Order: sequence, then C-alpha cells, then structure tokens
Amino acid sequence: MSRAALEPGMELAARLRAEARRADERRLLVLAGDRASGLDAAVAALQSASVDASETVYVGRASDRDWRQVDPRRTETLLGTTQTAVVVDCHDACRPNAIGRAVGAVDGGGLLVLLTPPLDGWPSRRDDFDESLAVPPFETSDVGGTFRRRFVETLRAHRGIAIVEVGEGGPDDRTVRRDGLTDPPPRRPPAPVEPPADHDFPAATYDACLTTDQAEAVAAFEAFDAEPRALVLEADRGRGKS
Repeated sequence: MSRAALEPGMELAARLRAEARRADERRLLVLAGDRASGLDAAVAALQSASVDASETVYVGRASDRDWRQVDPRRTETLLGTTQTAVVVDCHDACRPNAIGRAVGAVDGGGLLVLLTPPLDGWPSRRDDFDESLAVPPFETSDVGGTFRRRFVETLRAHRGIAIVEVGEGGPDDRTVRRDGLTDPPPRRPPAPVEPPADHDFPAATYDACLTTDQAEAVAAFEAFDAEPRALVLEADRGRGKS
C-alpha cells in the first residue's frame, strides 16, 4: 500500500467503503477546510479505500489529479452513469443540482467525497453560484445562505456521513470530527410483496418481484397480454426496472 494510503485519518475512508460494500449503500466523506489540503486528503482517502483514479470522477475546476473531470455546470452528464467514487469540490460554488446528481451517480458500495470550506463559516460565504442568483438591482451580498446552512446541519446530523477537518499543515493537520460509521446500517423491514388475488402471469413472475411497485407494474402488464405489442416502463433510477 502506498504511503499516501497510510496518511493519518484517511484509513477512515477504507472503513467507510468496507461498510458501504457490506450494506450495498453509499457513504459520504466531507473534507472541510483548505482546498489544496482537501484535494491531497481526497487522494489519500481514495487510495486507502482501494479506489483507483480511473474509477473516480472529479466535479470541480481544473485539477492536476488523475481523475476524470466534470464541469460543475455540466453535471447532467453524470445522469444515468454509475461511478465508484465522485469528488465534488464546493469551494468555488455550492451548486445543489451538482451535489444531487453526484449522489445519484455513486454506486452501492461507493464513496461520495465533498471538499468544502470550514463548515462553521460556510453558510455565510458567498460564491460563484450566489453570484448567478443575484438579479439586478440586488447584489451577491443580498443572496441568503439558507441552503448552505441547512446543508451543513444535515451533514452534521445524518448517519453515514464522515467529517474530517483538514488544515494547511499536511497529513498531521487533520481532525476526524465524525467517523460516519453506522454498522449495522439502519434497516426498515420490507413490505410484503403479494400478487393480485386473480392473476394470469405465473406465480414465479410475481415471486421474482422485490417490491410492491414491481408487483404492481407486472400486474399492469397483464392487461396488454392479449396481443403482441411493445411496452415502455418508466420509473426513477434505482427502482428495479431491470
């Protein structure tokens, strides 16, 4: 294992990913503080978690890291893709759509890494995204920080989110504020899946359904079973269409 993978605090990323893989969930690592130090810490964290640079997408301005780069204003290119790790740099701009699309692109067992300014002062900062929201006669200073304030509260409250403060002093200048580990992960008992009382499709078809939504979709198909035709099933990503 490389030296970077053993840097202080970054072994946490390996534990986060191991837990994420066991649960088939995502985990979030927040690196809050100096931007350059955050980039170094992100490299070390992903190496520690055995995530290759070729498996990583970086959402941010130009970087000298060996990651595929996506412009924060073009994150629609992430839609429909699956990534092992996505690093989102929020220093220049905190774009809610970019964060949401990045989350959706991370595969189960993968990591989302956020590079942020220090969390205490982040809600009061104004960035490039705020500038785009300021419509004359208003100035950038008139744009509120409600989203960032709520976002920071969420990062600090929810399980599965690790927070590491990174300073300008290198690997020794890192403090783990939350480890984000949830083992065992919270689970809700799944609702029982039952076929319709009167159905034409084989019972095995319904037995293969993992959710009530899937069973209802299969039942809807029965109305079109009389003659050959093409059907299109639409649903949000991750609902089990396949």
